[in-house]
Amino acid sequence: MPSRPLRTKNTHHQMREQTIHLAPGEKLGLISDVHNRTDLVEKILSRHPDIKRWACLGDIVDMFDHAPSDATAQWWADHDIPTLLGNHDSTVASNFWAGHVACCWLRSLPHAFRIWLPTGMEMLAYHSLPQDNVTFVEPAITEREFLDDFFTADENTLSVLVGHNHLQFHKEFQHTRADLWSIGAVKEGRYAVWTGEKMKLCSL
Repeated sequence: MPSRPLRTKNTHHQMREQTIHLAPGEKLGLISDVHNRTDLVEKILSRHPDIKRWACLGDIVDMFDHAPSDATAQWWADHDIPTLLGNHDSTVASNFWAGHVACCWLRSLPHAFRIWLPTGMEMLAYHSLPQDNVTFVEPAITEREFLDDFFTADENTLSVLVGHNHLQFHKEFQHTRADLWSIGAVKEGRYAVWTGEKMKLCSL
């Protein structure tokens, strides 16, 4: 199925996206908002030895505690877990609060994941809003706001996945097939798993 370029709402700038293709029955672990707590990531991974693929929705480092940023970036490189650019990642990189190599790597991270399922449906993942990775997506989001903010969702979109707000919630809407999943923060022991058939919110 052809891919539509993901673009921000307020500009014609094309977002950097990474495509993930899942095989039939394949599981995908989803984490976000690590904030340097790679110890908790390791704990989550150890709980799910059956999950071979993981992806992170951003904020692997922390702008308020940026001293460990080099070590965090190296851990990520060693474990080869795809990750999005979060607002903390962007701030640390822009201010050179980590080493040159780590900052260059952080700046190169994609803004979105397009996760293709064997059914031909897709899930779209962002740190927060496609056009703004600082504003929080709240549980009270309306269907109109969802359709306006996540304008790339269409009849082939099964779900939109977000991090950033540190909350876990699932929201369905009346007039669109796509639903919304906020997967929570690793920093608070929360994450999600695509079981191969459905999304599941989890916690340590």
